[in-house]
Amino acid sequence: MTYAIIDIETTGGSFKTGRITEIAVYLHSGAKLIDSYTTLVNPEVPIPPFVVKLTGITDKMVSVAPTFSEIAKEVQTFTAGAVFVAHNANFDYNFIREEYRRLGMEFRRKRLCTVQMSRRAFPGLPSYSLDKITHELGIKLNGHHRADVDALATLKLFEKILEVQSLKTLFEDYVGLPDLTGVRSPFITHEILRSIPDECGVYRFLDTDDNLIFVKRSDNMLTSICERLANPEVDTVRRIRSDLHRIEFTETGSALLAQLVEADLVLENKPHYNRGKFSIKTDYGIYLQSLRGKETLMLLKRKTNEKALIYFSTFYEGLDFLKFKAKEWQLNVSQFQSGSRQVPGIVIGQDMEPSEYNSFELLNGHYYIEDEGRNIEEKSLILVEHGLPIGFGYYDFDHAPSSFLSEDLQHHFGPYPELEMIIRKFIEKKRFERIIRLDN
Repeated sequence: MTYAIIDIETTGGSFKTGRITEIAVYLHSGAKLIDSYTTLVNPEVPIPPFVVKLTGITDKMVSVAPTFSEIAKEVQTFTAGAVFVAHNANFDYNFIREEYRRLGMEFRRKRLCTVQMSRRAFPGLPSYSLDKITHELGIKLNGHHRADVDALATLKLFEKILEVQSLKTLFEDYVGLPDLTGVRSPFITHEILRSIPDECGVYRFLDTDDNLIFVKRSDNMLTSICERLANPEVDTVRRIRSDLHRIEFTETGSALLAQLVEADLVLENKPHYNRGKFSIKTDYGIYLQSLRGKETLMLLKRKTNEKALIYFSTFYEGLDFLKFKAKEWQLNVSQFQSGSRQVPGIVIGQDMEPSEYNSFELLNGHYYIEDEGRNIEEKSLILVEHGLPIGFGYYDFDHAPSSFLSEDLQHHFGPYPELEMIIRKFIEKKRFERIIRLDN
């Protein structure tokens, strides 16, 4: 087995909008270094000043460097057949995979994350960031935030991990299949597990009565399932293995879709082993109230029997939004009595039309969100109406997305405010490919 220890530098933190500016790869046999490859990359977009300050990589430096399209085949060949190893592996892997997707090429590798491996090999450290753990283990890191330096530090960390954990155990723990001794179901075998792709999606554990007992989204479904079923000495794992009868999965391609499907299934079914683990909160909302004959937007604790115009996780998140809208409308945020409490709100101007204050940008629109598909030949489409996702489907490049019909939806979502929040946060962070408006 060959391991490709990789690090990249980028123009930003999102693989959807950022581009690679430098890549370094060290090939390792598990016993010794085999070969290395490093180059600056012309991202074909300006590098933000804060990134220049962080990495020292300037527009001038990359202006004469090859573009990713010019090194794509070389990187593909150099890492072929190797396990992809990086510190916080999903970050580097998603950036590289997205660069290949832009070129109409696939990039798929088995992955190992040295953050996860370090937590097991060196438990109890105060931090597992690359600079902190290398300092703890006596690994020199001169020139942090340059790909070659960080990749070499990750290589030395990888070798330190191998000193305390055998290569066979390492591979079985993080890439291989779990020991299924004690799993009584005839539907849970290594052959069944091998049929599950190690790609982005949602997997579901069901019991003998086909009740959903656990659901989880993951960028790497097979790896996540294997980790979930490993360590039967842990009480929760032992109970899951005992109750598990069958595994279902949905490959989504899109991380946004995976989060929506997971949230929808948890909210609808309340799986036993997901209890207390659903982190999306909708504790506050902005409600349209009539006070003394005046329409008023008020930030209130969530009302279960009334739909808010928009939901927020915290009071201060909602307050910031109110202040933003008040400034936009040239109005003031005032305090109003609600029960025994004072709550913030905005009295709507008399010259404002309801459509102006009852619609927040895309939140109440009718549109598709286009995002990644399950392969490079397709895209996913999420239908959104009044801020809530209705369902999703896929189209291939031979058909225009405008010809996609609601009848083509493969999954229908429940009317949960939590799904609106997921959509809103993805839109705010621009973690999707594009919006296709349907109400123009």
